[in-house]
Amino acid sequence: MFESVNQIIALLMLIEGLGFGAAAYLLYTRKRTKLAGCQRAWGEVVTVNEQRDPEGGITRHPVIRYLSLTGHEVTFASKFGSSHWKVKPGDRLEILYHPEQPAEAEVVNFMAQWALPLVFAIVAGGSLLFAPVMFWLLRR
Repeated sequence: MFESVNQIIALLMLIEGLGFGAAAYLLYTRKRTKLAGCQRAWGEVVTVNEQRDPEGGITRHPVIRYLSLTGHEVTFASKFGSSHWKVKPGDRLEILYHPEQPAEAEVVNFMAQWALPLVFAIVAGGSLLFAPVMFWLLRR
């Protein structure tokens, strides 16, 4: 059935691509469903938590305060951090929050919402595109 090691590797890449593709789809649909139930609000950056990585870089996580629809003041630290964020106390950021879990809010930011499904989709696409190359073009 398989003529070479390259074809076995191609089959494994195909399986990997299908697995990552399924995971990307599940992450995407879960996130889309979560975001559909969210409310939008504007919050004010109270402070910015900075974390140093082993290489000396800094990742910034803003701490944001906002008013929910019920009028309660909520403060949360963004789970998504970036070394590129230039936010400072007093800045206003748009956020998304679920009315039943106002402390689980997140900043409206493409990477904050979609980074994980996107990475999984890219890995899946690369594996699914390269697997046929390995199977047919490199067989010996």
